Amino acid sequence: MKFARRGLIIGYDPGITAGISILDTRGNIVSLISKRDVRRSDVIKMISKFGRPILISTDKNPLPRSVRKLASLLGTKVVYPEMSMSHLEKDELLKSMDIKVKNRHEADALAASIKAWKKHRELFTKVDNALRDIGMTELFDDVLQKLLRKESYSINNAVREAMIEKYRFT
Repeated sequence: MKFARRGLIIGYDPGITAGISILDTRGNIVSLISKRDVRRSDVIKMISKFGRPILISTDKNPLPRSVRKLASLLGTKVVYPEMSMSHLEKDELLKSMDIKVKNRHEADALAASIKAWKKHRELFTKVDNALRDIGMTELFDDVLQKLLRKESYSINNAVREAMIEKYRFT
């Protein structure tokens, strides 16, 4: 069941047709879909079958209320740009990925998730390296959650807290 707990970066483009991009913490595309008239509960189900979201991202500023609400329901951090991303900026980000998008909704969601991943990539690498050094890579998602939710302010503290929680309940 390790698969179901892997950390995910979600790009979400809400609207009549919603775009949803799901990346893993290595920047690999896990899923990319667009769906018309989709309910928030269905979006949550789609995301949850692939793992546990650690970031929800959008390409818009101000932050759309529906994105804030989704992040709140999932208990995850929201990432959004200082200024709404232009089509040119999104297209440049998408060139780095070798994938066909079906429509602008998927493109917007994918660009948002790539930008969020790039912004946090260094943190993902540091956490991964720290956990590899001590042979505790299974704590990766728990440590990231603590850091992203600002429950811990250093990797070492987050690792220590995750270890305490893991061994307290086993």
